[in-house]
Amino acid sequence: MVRDAYEDYQRHKSDNELNASPVTIWTQEGFINKTWKDVQVGDIIKVEEMEIMSADLVVLQTALGGPCFIETSSLDGEKNLKPKQAIQETQNKESKVGTIHCIQPNPLLYNFDGILYLNEQKISINHKHFVLRGSRLKNCKWLLGAVVYTGVDTKVMKNSDTQKNKISNIDSLVNTRIIYILLIQLICCLVVAIIFMINCMIGDTNFTFFNENYNGYNGNPPSCGANTAITFASYFLLLNTLIPISLIVSLEFVKVAQAHFMQRDKEMYCAENDKFLKVFSCTINEELGQVQYIFTDKTGTLTCNKMEFKILVVGTEIYGDKSIFKKQDETTYVGNQAQRRRGTLSSRRGSFVDSKAGIEYNFESNINQIINEKKDKQVNPDIELLINNYTIKNQGDLIKETLILLATCHECVLEENEDGTFNYQGPSPDEIALVDAARRLKYAYKGIKQGQMEIDMDGKTEYIELLNSFEFNSDRKRMSVIIKHNGLYKLYSKGADSIIKARLSQNQLYLAKIDEQLDFFSRKGLRTLCLAMKILEEKEYNDFRTKMNQTLGNDNAEKLQNQLIDQMEQQMTLLGATAVEDQLQEDVPETLADFLKANINVWMLTGDKLETAENIGRSCNLLQENMEVFYITPQSDIPKTMSQIADHIKHKKDQKRAVLIEGLAIAIIEMNQNMKNFLILLAPHMHSVICCRVTPKQKADMVRLVKNNLNKITLAVGDGANDVNMIMEANIGVGIYGQEGMRAVQSSNFAIGQFKCLWKLILYHGRLNYIRISEMILYFFYKNIIFTVPQLYFGFFCSYTGSSVFNDYYVTLYNTVFTFWPVVIRAIFDEDIYYMSKRKSTLTGSRRASVTDYESQNDILRQNYPKLYYIGQKNTIFTNERFFKWFSIGVIQGFICFFSFYFEISGTTITSEGGYTGDIWFFSIAIFTSIMILVTLKLALNTQFWTLITWIAYLVTSLGSYFGYVFLSSAIPMSQVYMTSGQLFTSSIFYLSLALSVLSMFVFDLMLFTIKSTKKTLLNYMKQQSRTSSQMELEKIQQLDQELKSQYSQEYELQNYDLQSKRQQLQESLQSENNQQQDQII
Repeated sequence: MVRDAYEDYQRHKSDNELNASPVTIWTQEGFINKTWKDVQVGDIIKVEEMEIMSADLVVLQTALGGPCFIETSSLDGEKNLKPKQAIQETQNKESKVGTIHCIQPNPLLYNFDGILYLNEQKISINHKHFVLRGSRLKNCKWLLGAVVYTGVDTKVMKNSDTQKNKISNIDSLVNTRIIYILLIQLICCLVVAIIFMINCMIGDTNFTFFNENYNGYNGNPPSCGANTAITFASYFLLLNTLIPISLIVSLEFVKVAQAHFMQRDKEMYCAENDKFLKVFSCTINEELGQVQYIFTDKTGTLTCNKMEFKILVVGTEIYGDKSIFKKQDETTYVGNQAQRRRGTLSSRRGSFVDSKAGIEYNFESNINQIINEKKDKQVNPDIELLINNYTIKNQGDLIKETLILLATCHECVLEENEDGTFNYQGPSPDEIALVDAARRLKYAYKGIKQGQMEIDMDGKTEYIELLNSFEFNSDRKRMSVIIKHNGLYKLYSKGADSIIKARLSQNQLYLAKIDEQLDFFSRKGLRTLCLAMKILEEKEYNDFRTKMNQTLGNDNAEKLQNQLIDQMEQQMTLLGATAVEDQLQEDVPETLADFLKANINVWMLTGDKLETAENIGRSCNLLQENMEVFYITPQSDIPKTMSQIADHIKHKKDQKRAVLIEGLAIAIIEMNQNMKNFLILLAPHMHSVICCRVTPKQKADMVRLVKNNLNKITLAVGDGANDVNMIMEANIGVGIYGQEGMRAVQSSNFAIGQFKCLWKLILYHGRLNYIRISEMILYFFYKNIIFTVPQLYFGFFCSYTGSSVFNDYYVTLYNTVFTFWPVVIRAIFDEDIYYMSKRKSTLTGSRRASVTDYESQNDILRQNYPKLYYIGQKNTIFTNERFFKWFSIGVIQGFICFFSFYFEISGTTITSEGGYTGDIWFFSIAIFTSIMILVTLKLALNTQFWTLITWIAYLVTSLGSYFGYVFLSSAIPMSQVYMTSGQLFTSSIFYLSLALSVLSMFVFDLMLFTIKSTKKTLLNYMKQQSRTSSQMELEKIQQLDQELKSQYSQEYELQNYDLQSKRQQLQESLQSENNQQQDQII
């Protein structure tokens, strides 16, 4: 209960952090600053640029006279700006009174209808005037909005699932084991009760004596049946220590302490946002060590939301960051981490940064020198590129044409600053990065007035007439403009390489070279676009414009216009290409690489388009060169593609594979149960899966698909409101403190500053938490069993009267004091192996020693530490086999403890010089002492990390408190064990029996421990080398790792009959659907 209160308090603090966010609200005294929690329906609030909406609003006024732009990346993952419009009648600044009637709160994000009653006017309101909570205002200084939904009534909150009470897999297994123990307890009680009844019915002499003299009955005793029931109940209470009730309390102590030390881990501190790890639900600490699937968002989770213009290809020449050609093309599983880090694109240099636009600029080249060079042909060589009747004579002119294309073919708008400078705002950071690059290469776009684009070309202002603009969308995958420049009609186009190449004329001069470079850039994870142009005749353009005008008013106007535009965009000439890097967060490729090395499947779920998702997948090493990549799209033959994947799994077992799935394809699969079953069958064999264009609901559906159908431990990580559903659906939810609000953090179980913190949270803390808690639970069952079974054995010597062999106080203090702290301290601080070779020990555990980055990256132990994650992932500790092994050891050792003292002491009459006879309490404390020493030695034998706290727990709080209580209780005259310790600890027979019983059993434990620790396993080798500070051999690690994989290889083999049966069901289902459609047509 205390732990629950603590976790609720942490969530309360997080809620307060969000509710305390500032907001500006209109009152009769004017605009005043308040907090989110003060916002009510009907309030008029003012939202400044880059501010997040505190509620669902209807836009009344904007700084731009009506329009404004909203970014919804925290809701749907899309960075492109969405236009919104203020209600025209409220745009002026006159004070008016009105009432808004709107639909009831609902989860439909893009659906809103209402009516504004304003001065007897009835004005319709729709989604164009509606702004969602969690979206961000951009490219507009301010807006005024009327609050229509707040708090849980907002559409974002309506789309969120209720908070789920998550129970760890270990807790579920513990509950099952407790049921096993309860059944065993009932069987033991039943056996004793049956024996009691038999003795009662046959009139056993001893039984009759005890029954008549010690049951406290005056007159006739109860019948055999009643006494049997009393005996059953007595032993049920006597043996209740078989069920470790104190385990629950101890686990709460341990988990809260683990959470405390995880939150204090300085290596998971992020200076960028001043955040440590925060634990909201410590009940699933150990589940962090069993993760098999990670579902991650892209925008803001893997990436920094910053685009950097890296490469410009003009003709056959490459300008920009050519160092990427020299970097080693390393794969995820490269051995040396320093090389792998150099193989990524994560290097950082001093640069221009526009965090608001989400771009960086580091481009260096001699482009302007080439353009201005007129004589030196080595600097500016001749090329003679003929485009219709227009000739580009040299490389400089080709570069100039390319830069004009970048400066004119876009949808960006100008944003002027107070100091006279300006920035660009546009539908996406990619677009802004290209226009800004042209600007910094001295071809700056300075706005458009009355159809005239102002372009500053190397200090000279020119005006270019914009005739037509054809926007970029997911269907076209390209953008084109038609301009008039120096009397020439030009069509500029930029888009995906496959789209542009399909629209080029024959005999392209640069196609082969550019195609080769684009392939290389894609492998490096860069986002690429092709650039092309076409020269139009005046008559050709006029005919096009006439045909476009003729489509107006037609029912199929949009379709006809798209056909005309497509015809105009044919027969183009390729000029070059661009490559932009969507910068990843620090250490993202390395973190994902180690997750894959730990056999954790990673699924990236994003709302971005397929090309963007694929590029990010390659840059962060989710997609590798040695992987076979499959595409499942709505346009593809989905069953055929899935059959190809199955064939690849069957015939190429050792090759890695990845799948890219679009959201619409997921919807198609979910509607067909056979397709869904086939996907479930294939999922475990996909090393990486990228789902693009998915909704928040589909993200949760994919997590649910794996969690429920494959019964795997899942972890979901994200930073925005669009990730809340999957975070709450997964077994473990991790929120990231990002730029997209606190919704993800509030819904999570753990919160981190950056994605890289997952490495230590999962692979180190998660792994150790699983080992510590699993071994603690097994030990708890063992120590309770060895303590309880003497009660059962004693029943055969007390005629089953329900007498306890131990004093009641000893029974109470056994779990609450004597054995409490050692097991708790071990479960908090024990550590089998640290993840760095160089470490220093402290009171609370190992800490990273001061090492250089190079030493850290080249540490063989750290490189291979993820391979030890299998311990929790395969649940190698808390298994049925090990549970019953510890159970059996407890029963046997309890038997030995009881009967070794029974046979040694039972025949002895005089036990001291004073002639005192050993009584029941002499026998009782002797057994208890033997058990205490034995369970402490066994725990110490399995303890792998010793600190001063550990020594104090074992020697002072455990054995010290026990022996102290023995002498104290023996000195109290009213105690049942009065004067017993004096007899006990002066008896040589006691010491002999104690030595024989403890040593015989401890030698057996030591033998089992030696066999276990000397096995040639990966864990034992790395543990031994780490403790002796010896250099590890990479070949030895790889050999042991291969042996480990072969041990579990059966789990990864696809059963042929399952594959064939699912495929057959799918084919029959599709055939049946086709037959039904044909019958309907007939």
